[in-house]
Amino acid sequence: MMAALNNTKVAIAQINQPFDQVLASQKKSPEREEVEVAIEALEDQAEIFQELGAVLGVEVEILAE
Repeated sequence: MMAALNNTKVAIAQINQPFDQVLASQKKSPEREEVEVAIEALEDQAEIFQELGAVLGVEVEILAE
């Protein structure tokens, strides 16, 4: 879990600023790819939270899908 959190932190830190310019960049551009990497890291992290919840007997609901 700590590795997933670190991966997410690193991926988000790699996103260029200002973010609105990243969103305005061309599809498949390096700037957009950085955002995709961050989104994938967040999705991986969400899966880990769900798995941990199952182990603990707690339902973890991910609302942003």
